[in-house]
Amino acid sequence: MKKVYLDYAATTPTYPKVAEAIRPYFTEIFGNPSSIHRFGQDARKAVESAREKVASLIGANPDEIVFTSGGTEADNFALEGVAFANEKKGNHIITSKIEHHAVTECAEFLAERGFNISYLPVDKFGIVDPEDVKKTITDKKKAYISIPMLSKQPPMSRSMRKILALIFYQFPDINFMGLKGLARFI
Repeated sequence: MKKVYLDYAATTPTYPKVAEAIRPYFTEIFGNPSSIHRFGQDARKAVESAREKVASLIGANPDEIVFTSGGTEADNFALEGVAFANEKKGNHIITSKIEHHAVTECAEFLAERGFNISYLPVDKFGIVDPEDVKKTITDKKKAYISIPMLSKQPPMSRSMRKILALIFYQFPDINFMGLKGLARFI
């Protein structure tokens, strides 16, 4: 029987060109980038080069790019970081009912600390209606939004583009975290 893998949202095989590009960092340049010895410093140069490339890709400064060990750590780092850094500005977090447990558990953690959490419904395809986002924003400057951007399917893409436009043009002070979506929208 032929095996079929259907969880590409969780992980994918490494693209062959990527595997070839990172091979030296598994076999030759494997030092701890925080170490002061040559192996570490060579690894640090590679990390900083990668940081510059990612920053350039999204129009950020290299010092704004943080690498994590995986998605759960990144979700927690992003949501808690934005929430606690801006707590005096607002405490409303908007997410969807189908967000990954890393986000929903983090939202529950924040709710225990006084943050107001709104869970948006999704349709039968798992798509958030941009109008629901608009209705849920109660204060133009006091919300943080985390919505999955996992699909490049046309309905999801259109919905996400509308949500991004809504936030960008009508609510520019709101922090939006469209986690896991960069590669699928470029």
